[in-house]
Amino acid sequence: MQFHAFGPLIFAGFLTILTTAVLELRSRRSLMKIYAFLLNWRGLVLITATYLGYYLLRLWVRYGAGDLPWGLDQTALWRFVKIGAKAL
Repeated sequence: MQFHAFGPLIFAGFLTILTTAVLELRSRRSLMKIYAFLLNWRGLVLITATYLGYYLLRLWVRYGAGDLPWGLDQTALWRFVKIGAKAL
């Protein structure tokens, strides 16, 4: 968690995909409804924007000024991103 905020989420996603694949193979039925949110356009855009936004913030901390405007650099979330980016 110290280096990658999305690590546990990605791991849970892979476990979900693996479990669904095993259930589909055992039951011989498609469980595609589970992935309906991820496969539609809005879900894909939301997930991609969140992930890219996180990495852009990490790059900003690592190679940029490291401070955010409007006092946002005092929030707990920003400190978490800053510590993770500096630890790499």
